[in-house]
Amino acid sequence: LLLSHPSLGALSANSELFMVAPLAGAVLASLGKGNGLAFAAGLLSGLACLFKQVALANAVFCMLVSAAPVPFTLGLAAALLPAVGGLLAAGALGAAYDAIVGYNLSYASSIALAEYLPRFWATLSETFGALWPIYLLAAVPLFKLSARPAERRSELAALGWLIASLAGASAGGYFRDHYLLQGVPPVALLAGRGIALVFRAGLPAAALSAACVLYGVGATWWFYGPGPAEASAAACGAAVD
Repeated sequence: LLLSHPSLGALSANSELFMVAPLAGAVLASLGKGNGLAFAAGLLSGLACLFKQVALANAVFCMLVSAAPVPFTLGLAAALLPAVGGLLAAGALGAAYDAIVGYNLSYASSIALAEYLPRFWATLSETFGALWPIYLLAAVPLFKLSARPAERRSELAALGWLIASLAGASAGGYFRDHYLLQGVPPVALLAGRGIALVFRAGLPAAALSAACVLYGVGATWWFYGPGPAEASAAACGAAVD
């Protein structure tokens, strides 16, 4: 639901949509044990960075929690070096640096730090109408961590993932709606964890989960439901604008 919601820029094929899948895999692999999983975590982190550079914040998080930082670094290099080598062979490394690093540093320096929080809140608040039940449930683990050590570690890992994602989404301080997609996986996990902490399992937990999704769909039925082609074209046009 979160990855498809119109309030989070679902009408556009933004790079964040393609970045999320390898990031999720990287976090999952980094929490495992063994050199193979650590290498996979680094490789997936590198692939995410190739989609969008703000994935670097999540890559740092994955490296910090990985049990084998050396294989992780090798995996990261395995993803990034072929791209760098291809640019170098084409004589385009300098131009790529200007486009990927130089321009973005200039772009990111135009917003004053004092404007970051108001801009973040303005963008996030636009999603409250349909997604507030999910946000509310995602906040439950913040106030009620599990007493079981293994479960508490998982909750803290999800919180760390969310913090890293928010750090990446904060780059530049623009906080456009699709920037928030970087934090979708940990928010979804924390919401699921919030349901588990309230109901543990069984039919009530499943019903509450389904109710959250159905509410989100119903609150934006103009997007998910059937309608005239003109309305869809207008919505897509607004997204492009």
